[in-house]
Amino acid sequence: MNSEEIKQLPLAVLIDVKNLLDSFDSLYKMNSDIILRVEDNETPVLKFVNIGNDEYSFTIKNPKLQSAGNQIVYFCNYKPSNDSNFNGQEGVFAFKRIKVSFDNWINLMRELEKYRNILSEPFLKEYTDEFFAEFEFVEEDDDNNHYGTQKQIDLYNALDKLELYLKTQEQSEIIEGIIKETIDLKENIQNISKGATKKRVAKIFAKIKKGGIKLFKDVVEVGYKEIIKAALHSGTDVIGHLL
Repeated sequence: MNSEEIKQLPLAVLIDVKNLLDSFDSLYKMNSDIILRVEDNETPVLKFVNIGNDEYSFTIKNPKLQSAGNQIVYFCNYKPSNDSNFNGQEGVFAFKRIKVSFDNWINLMRELEKYRNILSEPFLKEYTDEFFAEFEFVEEDDDNNHYGTQKQIDLYNALDKLELYLKTQEQSEIIEGIIKETIDLKENIQNISKGATKKRVAKIFAKIKKGGIKLFKDVVEVGYKEIIKAALHSGTDVIGHLL
């Protein structure tokens, strides 16, 4: 929401919006391996889209104090609405109802990803699990936290190198998709948790391997996997030397 719209809101609404934003910040950190938080020109309070399909979205906007019952409500719409209806659902709901709807929507996103991978991308989950185990080190603090600023910069630089290398290869739908995922991760490192970052890095390497063993061998031999691993888990001096 812009500053002028915020100024028009009563204090009770501002408090409720703050509580909603705090709650959804935690939910986003836990699920940022499959969704992105995006800006929207319709100035919603929040909008999320599925990483694999931005037609799947969840939007919360227009908070207001409802005169009947003195309740604070928001206009909410999301798509798909359930496992048998891929049309959107919309309505005016209080925070608790929105939270339940969001939890259901996230569960649906995860189920869709699981079955989409089984049907259209065999072995992708197996490869993703393989690389996640390699990138997943025991952290000193919660995986739901962000990486520190310097780590974000190190990883950005490492992903940038990988992106440039992929662009030198003969282009195909698979490589273009990997490049897009690499760019998406680069642009959102500061917004997602450590755990989600490692899951998305693992998925990128799983797709590189699925794209062909030669491409994967070339990427590994050039050293990009080790550079990214160092960016996730080593000091700046190590990543600087590798880059």
